[in-house]
Amino acid sequence: MGAAQGNASGIEIQMGLFESITDILFLKPVCFLGFLIIGVLFVVLGRKKQLPTIKIWIASMGLYYYLCLMLNQIVGIPARSEFVRLSGLGESFFHPKFNLIPFYDVGILSFVLNIILFIPFGFLCPVISGRYRNIRNMLLLGAGFSAVIEFSQMFTLNRVTDINDLLTNILGTAAGYLCYRFIAKRTGERSVWIEEKEDLAYLPVMIVVTAYLICFLS
Repeated sequence: MGAAQGNASGIEIQMGLFESITDILFLKPVCFLGFLIIGVLFVVLGRKKQLPTIKIWIASMGLYYYLCLMLNQIVGIPARSEFVRLSGLGESFFHPKFNLIPFYDVGILSFVLNIILFIPFGFLCPVISGRYRNIRNMLLLGAGFSAVIEFSQMFTLNRVTDINDLLTNILGTAAGYLCYRFIAKRTGERSVWIEEKEDLAYLPVMIVVTAYLICFLS
């Protein structure tokens, strides 16, 4: 009897874990609009007979999917529905909470996880656009995106604008970029930007903006 109960309990735990994972990986229906928008961007920006390669298509869709998961499920940017709810309650939209002291009261696990969080960002952007195969450009993009996230968290109830998050996100971007360079060298990929695809140079920025706006509306 005890063994049966133990097995049932184990199955319940496994099912709960599976449901938690699927909840994290599931996109809200409105997020699928972003895939269509990115497809339109490809058609508009890509010149005739010079549309993005399959690699760029896959990396772009992967970047958008990753950003939606991160912004909705992990980072928690303000959403339109929350503003509507607060407006109905007569509450303020602005709830600033700050930590501006680097490495103050930061746990090692949180530090490492924040770095890991931005590794896909630093890896996928240079795959999509040669402009971000330059480490300076990539770090500026990572810092700018992270700064926007931290600023937007002043408009949420339970998030803290934290200098440590900004620093670790930049470190994660750098780590992802180094992973890209390592793989690019092993596969012989050219590190210079191809002129005929210059129209797509800022595609990662457009994907970031699209993901942010869609997540705000979700």
